[in-house]
Amino acid sequence: MRRYNRAVLCFLACCALALPAVLSLGGCSSAKAPVACAGQCAPPYELQVGFHPGTAKAAAQKLLTRCADHNSVVIRVGMLRDAGGGAVQAMIYTKAFGDTSRTSGLLSCLRGSGLVVTAAWPD
Repeated sequence: MRRYNRAVLCFLACCALALPAVLSLGGCSSAKAPVACAGQCAPPYELQVGFHPGTAKAAAQKLLTRCADHNSVVIRVGMLRDAGGGAVQAMIYTKAFGDTSRTSGLLSCLRGSGLVVTAAWPD
């Protein structure tokens, strides 16, 4: 009888030690695994718009407003700032990232203007 009790106690002790580890594994299976990303992982995404040197700030602002207004992917337009060498740039904060069907209208408007040197999401 005594030997039986000792075996039961050893079994229960082992279970008590293993139980927290087993329970913690169950939590891992239901959690989402972390997603690796190169820089911009979630909205708002930053679309960097660079204008040709010599572009007037008023013309740049007018283009940004025209292209971003009523575009469902745009969250807001950032302020124009000097980029050096007589150029200006701004950020457009978007809900989508990359050259996709959702962003094609915005990119076409910016790139087709003749004022924009670059319109891209940096990493």
